[in-house]
Amino acid sequence: MQNLYSAIVFVLCIIWYSTGQGVVEQADDGMSGTIRFGPPDMSDEMANSPFVPDELKCDACRAIAHQLWTGFSSFNEKRRSLNYNIPESDLIELTETLCSDDKTWEGYGVKEVKKVTRLSGPGLETADIPGVTASGGKWPRRLRDLCETFMGDIGEQTIYRMFRSRPLKVSTLEDYLCRGENTRNSCRGIKNKAKSEL
Repeated sequence: MQNLYSAIVFVLCIIWYSTGQGVVEQADDGMSGTIRFGPPDMSDEMANSPFVPDELKCDACRAIAHQLWTGFSSFNEKRRSLNYNIPESDLIELTETLCSDDKTWEGYGVKEVKKVTRLSGPGLETADIPGVTASGGKWPRRLRDLCETFMGDIGEQTIYRMFRSRPLKVSTLEDYLCRGENTRNSCRGIKNKAKSEL
């Protein structure tokens, strides 16, 4: 029975390794082994540019949509009497706080998923995939700057109106910000990166 269990674990590890998650080594006894993770492979642009690299803009947009949705939801939960009608001054203060606070973005970084470098962090399905995440560094500033760009290009009220149209679904805000017609469309033409895709 123990050998069957070991064989199953070994096969699962080999399958897992083939997805680009890490290195699997089985000991000579066939009963134990190790799984090692390494840092993601980053291009020079990914490591040094002050901007979000093109190949990660969709993930970055989705992270921003998640943080805005979370912030708007939290505000409305605390101030139910407003019935989703946030005064403009409160809305501007809320979005400035969400975008400019590095703590909002400190949980984000890059990791390798199926041999592709992806952004990982709260609200992204890649957060649940085992692996080494290279976070910190330039990522909080990159995400903060992109969030502030959304506020300048689209406007706090326009973004909030989209949230308010379907406040229980983060996908509405994500689709508007990341797959919309006249908005930032960094995910346009890319299927929704659902967990099943990973």
